[in-house]
Amino acid sequence: MRTKTAVKKEGLPIIHCIITVALMIVIGLLPPVGPITSYGMQVIGVLVGVVYGMSMVDVYFPSLCAIIILALASGSFSTSVVSMLGSTTVWGMIMVCIVLYAMQAERVTDFFANWIINRKIIRGRPWLFSFAILVGDSLLSIISPEAAMLLFWEIIFAVCDAVKIDRKDPWSVSMIFGTCFASGVGIIYLPFMRNGLVVNNQFTAMSGGQIIDPLKYILGIVPLGICGIVIFILLCKFVFRINVTQLKNIDDSVVNRDALILNARQKTVIGIVVAMIVLLLLPSLLPDCTIKTVLNDLSLLGMSSIVVLLFCVIRIGGKPLIRIQEASSKGVIWPMVMMVALIAPMGSALTSEDAGIVTLISDVLNPLVSGKPAWIFVAIMVVVGVVLTNFAQNLIIMSLLTPIVIAMANTVDIDIYAITCLLAIATHYAVCLPSASPSAGMMFANPNFKASFAYKNGVITLLACVVFILTVGYLWVNLIFLLRGKEG
Repeated sequence: MRTKTAVKKEGLPIIHCIITVALMIVIGLLPPVGPITSYGMQVIGVLVGVVYGMSMVDVYFPSLCAIIILALASGSFSTSVVSMLGSTTVWGMIMVCIVLYAMQAERVTDFFANWIINRKIIRGRPWLFSFAILVGDSLLSIISPEAAMLLFWEIIFAVCDAVKIDRKDPWSVSMIFGTCFASGVGIIYLPFMRNGLVVNNQFTAMSGGQIIDPLKYILGIVPLGICGIVIFILLCKFVFRINVTQLKNIDDSVVNRDALILNARQKTVIGIVVAMIVLLLLPSLLPDCTIKTVLNDLSLLGMSSIVVLLFCVIRIGGKPLIRIQEASSKGVIWPMVMMVALIAPMGSALTSEDAGIVTLISDVLNPLVSGKPAWIFVAIMVVVGVVLTNFAQNLIIMSLLTPIVIAMANTVDIDIYAITCLLAIATHYAVCLPSASPSAGMMFANPNFKASFAYKNGVITLLACVVFILTVGYLWVNLIFLLRGKEG
């Protein structure tokens, strides 16, 4: 998928737009194959068109085209469009975008970034310092991966200038790659923000309304994400053998002292957002009671809407924390909103008995996994996810694999909640090609980055991480969901 940094001409590439729409329509007109019905062919056409469009055009255009074509295929255009674009999930995403805009506008991310690199424990320890940069980038990517990467790139280059090494030094190149890698996983850390929200909505749509407990999700995902960063740092030190001798003398001159002083507006924004996160997680910890029922009823849309209202009415320094019109025009990530609107109907269509797609997949996979350990099936799904996500948009690959997992769950006896966490991580290891993700597009467009690092060392990193999540990661996520019991 292209990013703004990679596109030189304004507007959409017309030829690729035409091909996107043609794929959606023409494939849908082909004769059915095996158990797949005519409706199933239409769904496959939409899916292929979306994958192509997101790789060659952008996210917004193929998502909107897919919504229109799926609505037409349903036989009730108006009702379908309203159910997609008017869902609480879509409006929850819009509210979250406005909340995140407030955090960026008040430069809360600058505070957290400089706080992390100001820790005394990392001075004189180049690899611990590097680890802190990537962890900080990963955590700030919950708000915005692009903003996090740009912010930490400035810190990386400031370090290069301070110790008098070239900005294309192997350490700098490895850290540019590392920020992309860390951002890719960080964007799914919270199940009610950014890609984490989309992943959970995909699961709910394709599993018939089942919900992953947010606390379990976080406990499953975040440690594995941080461990992936540890693996990359260890590879840089012992396998890639990157020289960091000059970084041992680094001091706190790269820290922006002004950013470490929180003003009243920043403190208020942080306090309100933290309260929102706590309230969203609280139902996972509470027994059945009135408070739990109310919080569940409010859900993400209700909570984020209350936060937006507070940001609008609270005035500090003579002006509100946000002006809703400005925040709506600058903060809402419409391609992401359209993606969220598409996920539920796409998921329902893919898993529908009327389509016959799941039947075909089951017929193909059953002989491969029948009588074999569940781990074999999980390994196949994870490897396929990692490979495909480096060629196409990660959320679409996730939506392609999730219904397969759910359909095969009983056959191979897997925990669908646990493997969803592994798939979420696998499909966000999108760093080896410019088409893998917006973050990857930014990375390859950076003039100080060497693409050969991604093609060689990046592949080694992904291989090591795949081995890790298929061993330690597999045991960890199953333990998390086993200890706290399965959701209904």
